[in-house]
Amino acid sequence: DGTSKDTRTGLMRSKNPAPETGNFEYMRKYCANLRVGGYDDWRYPWKRELHGLYESLGFLAESPDRQTQHFEWNSQPKYWCVTLGRHVIDFSNGRSEDISYQESIVNEYSIRAVRDSEK
Repeated sequence: DGTSKDTRTGLMRSKNPAPETGNFEYMRKYCANLRVGGYDDWRYPWKRELHGLYESLGFLAESPDRQTQHFEWNSQPKYWCVTLGRHVIDFSNGRSEDISYQESIVNEYSIRAVRDSEK
């Protein structure tokens, strides 16, 4: 159905990243309009949630066949996330960067939408 659930946290994730990149506001609207798996309450992941996804994908990377069963990839390694500000996490190395408001208007990254699922 296009989703994957983390049974440890109860967080549901869209298997596919956004098909295009965009600035912070564009990707907020993308989440607000996303309809996957019969759900319409998708949102930005918190920084810790996106780091958790990065770590789980790193574990799955040991087996490329298992990895592709769980998530699709795109050519953009940086994904938007939030905490008390705007951030991106680079999936090529696991590093996170604070993004200023001005940078969030002009920089374009992808997103991996999440939702709080029923436990």
